[in-house]
Parts: sequence; C-alpha cells; structure tokens
Amino acid sequence: MPADRPPKPLQPKAPRPGRAAFKGMAPKGYRIRMMEPGEAADLLRLRHLGRGASLGALTGTTDLAAFVPYLVSHEIFVVDTKVSGAAVAFAAAAARLDIYLLREIRVAPALRHDTVVGAALLNAVTQRARWFHHRALVVAADIDSNAASAFDGIHGFVKVSRQDSPADLIDTLGGEAIGDEAPISEEIRVKWL
Repeated sequence: MPADRPPKPLQPKAPRPGRAAFKGMAPKGYRIRMMEPGEAADLLRLRHLGRGASLGALTGTTDLAAFVPYLVSHEIFVVDTKVSGAAVAFAAAAARLDIYLLREIRVAPALRHDTVVGAALLNAVTQRARWFHHRALVVAADIDSNAASAFDGIHGFVKVSRQDSPADLIDTLGGEAIGDEAPISEEIRVKWL
C-alpha cells in the first residue's frame, strides 16, 4: 500500500436477521429465531391453523388482545422461510425455576408431515434450556396418543404421571393456568438435560 494513501475505514456489515445462536439448527431453506415485534397476529393465525398435529392444549383464545400476554410471558421461537420470511412454526417455552417448560409447538398444516421442521424447533428449545443450565425440559401438555410414543422415543422424553412426579416438580409447575394457557396436563414428559 502506498504511504500517501490513508487506510480505508472499516465498513460495518449490515445486521442480518435472525440470531447467530440458532444458525445451523434449521433445515435448509428455513431459519430459527426468536419472535420479533409485530408478529403476534401471524402467530395467532398459525396457532389456530396448526392445531391438528401440534403439541399443546387445544383450548385458547382467538382474540389477539388476550393472546399477547401469553406471548409476553414466554420465550417464543419462530421458524420462518428464508425466501419470504413467513412464519411456518413456533414454540412457546418459559423458565420455571430450574426447569424449562415447553407449553406448545405449532406447525403450519402444509408441514405437518415434515417432521424435520418440528424436530429442529424442538432442538432449538432444548439447546436454549441447556445454555441457561436448566436441569430438565418439561412438556406439560397433552399429546395425541398416536404420536406420543413416537415423540417420547425419538426425542428422549420420559412420560411421568402427575401422581408419580416428584413433589418439587409439581410445585414448580403449579396447578394453575397462566393467561391463555390450558392447565398442566395429567401426563408430564421430562427430558433430563
């Protein structure tokens, strides 16, 4: 470089959407990120479209004003397409003392039989729980009985009834619904981390 020319200032790169923490976890053509402002209406629509083959209670509001407090009380993971940016799946989870409680996963109807998207989303939730040193990921929602045994076996969960659960786990989960949530189900699935 000639001595008479000043060095070029470094140009900051434009920020790319998404979080670096979840890079590489999504299937090709998708990305996993946390919910962004202004997405509540899209996620509510996805929640009701994705009821047929989803993890989570089948009750819930169709009112956006009642859905927003639910979103705020959880960490919301979103899978969207890299091309359009449209959300195709989401998961809601929250820290409850030393466990990470997964309340629901919703997947768009077009992807119901493509287990890769749902599995990637569950993997992102599991990794998040590990990063914050939770001792377990707990699914306290009803799962369709046909899908339950496959879910348990593939993803490493153990089914435990409320009666057989340790008292401190039940105390941590509580018995009351929070906001739009359905009450904790009778079957609890635990994945020790």
